Amino acid sequence: MNDDGRPNDGALNILYEIFGDLPRQGPGDEGSTRRAFAMLKGLPDRPEILDVGCGSGSQTMVLASLCQGRITVTDVFPQFIEVVRRKAGDNAGQPRISVGAGMIWKSP
Repeated sequence: MNDDGRPNDGALNILYEIFGDLPRQGPGDEGSTRRAFAMLKGLPDRPEILDVGCGSGSQTMVLASLCQGRITVTDVFPQFIEVVRRKAGDNAGQPRISVGAGMIWKSP
C-alpha cells in the first residue's frame, strides 16, 4: 500500500494478471445479482446506482436490464472501464451507464 492508502502498482498488476481474463472479477453470477436487486424495496422508478469495483461489468449489464435508472461505474483498472464502455455501447436501449470520476480510494 502507498502512503495514501491505495495499492501500489505492483499489487495492481498482480491482481489484473489474476482477474483480467475472467468473465467476472468477483463472486456471484447473474442469478445472484437478480436476487439481490429483487430484495431492494421502495426504489424509485429510475434509481441512481453506483457500481464500485465494477470489473468488466457483468453485474452492471444485469442491473441495466432490471431497471431504467442511471448506473455509474468505477474501478481501479482502466482496462475494465473500457470493457464496460464497449458493453454499454453494444446494448442500445439499456439505461444510461456512465463512468465515475476518480478511483475507489479517491472519491470525487
